[in-house]
Amino acid sequence: MDEAQARQLAVVLGAGGAAARAASCAGVDGLEILLATWERDPGLEPGTVEAVAALVGVGRAAVEAHVRAAEARLHRERTRWAFEVHDGIIQAVTGALLELRALRERSLAAGAPRPATARPLLRVEGVAKTFEPGRGRKVEALKGVSLTIEEGESVGLVGESGSGKTTLGRCLVGLETPDAGVIEIAGMDASNYARLSREERRRLRRTVQMIFQDPYSTLNPKRTVGWTLAEAVRAAEPGVGGADLRRAVGELLERVGLPPAYADRRPARLSGGERQRVAIARALAVRPRLLVCDEPVSALDVSVQAQILNLFRELQDGSGIAYLFITHDLAVVRQVVDRLYVLYRGEIVEEGPADEVLSRPEHPYTVRLIGSIPGQGAAVAGAAGGGT
Repeated sequence: MDEAQARQLAVVLGAGGAAARAASCAGVDGLEILLATWERDPGLEPGTVEAVAALVGVGRAAVEAHVRAAEARLHRERTRWAFEVHDGIIQAVTGALLELRALRERSLAAGAPRPATARPLLRVEGVAKTFEPGRGRKVEALKGVSLTIEEGESVGLVGESGSGKTTLGRCLVGLETPDAGVIEIAGMDASNYARLSREERRRLRRTVQMIFQDPYSTLNPKRTVGWTLAEAVRAAEPGVGGADLRRAVGELLERVGLPPAYADRRPARLSGGERQRVAIARALAVRPRLLVCDEPVSALDVSVQAQILNLFRELQDGSGIAYLFITHDLAVVRQVVDRLYVLYRGEIVEEGPADEVLSRPEHPYTVRLIGSIPGQGAAVAGAAGGGT
């Protein structure tokens, strides 16, 4: 596979991790690039399978066989890991999940179903975004996407790699500008950050913050945790300093379950879960009303994922913050979200209360997504069959 083919493959696979892996595989044998691309995320739409098969010069059957092998290998590794870890970790995960379930049930009992307000916290209407990677090609990442989030609500946006999830998240915080549509956050027009005044941008960034996927690349390795959090605090309160600033940093660390002494540490001395807690603390420094969480636990060990998800729920119960969880992992969203949107090739194909969508999916794509969860395929097939 030459460099041009590798770039084309990246376009076929869309934005995110799959595209990044594909773009780095120039010169690799056609079948080997499939391994590099799907080792960690083997699920692919039928149209994508055909496009990749044509691009790398192999038959569809060969592509599907390789994907099935990657899926089987991934499931074997997960199973082996689950039975090899120390009993103490198993108990910690189980305890965290049980506590998370209790928190979620209390939250739902207190506030669900949440009535729609005249003006939701977030309103996305008809948002479209097209990228032009070159050679006259156009990739429609978003095609008229619409969604809402109420105050204090936890909403999931799920889909496979390349579905447009991350692109939408980046549009919400001004890292991308949509070609069409409306984004309104807390009554402010956030469709085009470049057209806003400095004060308007500052207001928006104090209203919505984003937590990114990789905790290893979002913190400055040369700066201490305290310096990073102090910068965020000063962004919210320019006049704060001295003892007040140190106290604010310590309170942020305690809020995410870290000792204030961690302010003196650099990222290299933190675990992945601790780094993600620091990233969350930094986002909380401006007291946002909405957090956009882009795959916030996918880079973490399973034992740490439950702890971070538990933290998100505790923060919501304490402050009423709203979340948009962007993820491909339905096992994550079923633990923390109230409502769910399913994004497929840039379009919302299903939406509704999370429990309802996950137990009685209507769109074939949603059925396939849920069926990809180990042990869920038969149950989903039965539910789908019962609804016809």
